[in-house]
Amino acid sequence: MPWHDDLVMIGLTDDPHTGAIPDRARPDEGEQTFLLDTLNAVLEQPLTPDDVVGSYAGFRPLLKGDGGSSADLSRKHALIRDARTGALTIVGGKLTAYRRMAQDAVDAAVDAGGLSAGPCRTAHLSLVGAGTTGPGLPEQWIARYGTDATTVASYGATGGTLDRPVRDGIPLTGAEIRFAVDHELAVTVSDVVDRRTRWGLVDEDRDDLVAAVRRHAPELIDIDQEEG
Repeated sequence: MPWHDDLVMIGLTDDPHTGAIPDRARPDEGEQTFLLDTLNAVLEQPLTPDDVVGSYAGFRPLLKGDGGSSADLSRKHALIRDARTGALTIVGGKLTAYRRMAQDAVDAAVDAGGLSAGPCRTAHLSLVGAGTTGPGLPEQWIARYGTDATTVASYGATGGTLDRPVRDGIPLTGAEIRFAVDHELAVTVSDVVDRRTRWGLVDEDRDDLVAAVRRHAPELIDIDQEEG
């Protein structure tokens, strides 16, 4: 799938794992070879491991099934209520269904708590950033933030270096770092590097990104503190 700044992300799902869970998941050589071979089957110019600029892996727990397809299980979600504490937990599902999952979770919480609430309005609300943007904004900001690009640009308009890339070859700006902290609930350095901007997926850029985030958002919990 197309990613930002002329990069392309390729990947697979439903790859089962057995054994111990490592502290940090990483794609192994066999998985990388499989992906490249699959993609090269339809490319005129084949790709090699040297073309890979970054990689990541993770573990996703699925609902326990009855032996059916794990792909089917991965799309389902369920609400579990702890009879002792009353705590509600939602498990399973996919990011593409996050709004439906949130609606089901809130509806269940309202019902369990005997609360008064009107019908859910989520289905009628635009996604964050949806709409028409104003003229003169950088295309990469519009692609990443939609109408929120105007807010990102406002940081750069205050002067200083916030509107400049943090390093040659990394178009991420200080304005985007500040936006992640002030508007996207980033609390840690990793939140910005790995989860808000996703630039941390490019291994060779990671150290420079961490330094830039520390510089522009010194109030964040640092990586050393996270790991400690």
